[in-house]
Amino acid sequence: MGLMALVPVMIVTALFGGIWGVVAYASKGHEAATILGIGLASILFVIAITVALAGALGIIAGLGVLAGRRWADVLATVIAGLHVFNVPFGTALAAYTFYGLWFAEPAPLRAFPQPVSDLQTSP
Repeated sequence: MGLMALVPVMIVTALFGGIWGVVAYASKGHEAATILGIGLASILFVIAITVALAGALGIIAGLGVLAGRRWADVLATVIAGLHVFNVPFGTALAAYTFYGLWFAEPAPLRAFPQPVSDLQTSP
């Protein structure tokens, strides 16, 4: 979900950033148009940074869970709790995250089998 949040942010930022530049150039000194362009660009900047940080947190949590870190389990649970309201994909992802991290025994993401060569001590 983190990557699915970051890609649209990059597209929208590039699109509306270009539109803001065109408006600033085409206004030719009209203060109202320039102020409107700067105001809309500021709002877009705040939204883009917020969504980008949320996406980055999701990616960090996923990497931490795959590495077997307990802090990542908690972070992934909090992020999944926020994704519950992202119907239908976020809700399904949240349900799977809750089940996979807290109810399945042993936790499937941390139950990597050891290679056979590590199990044998000496020939």
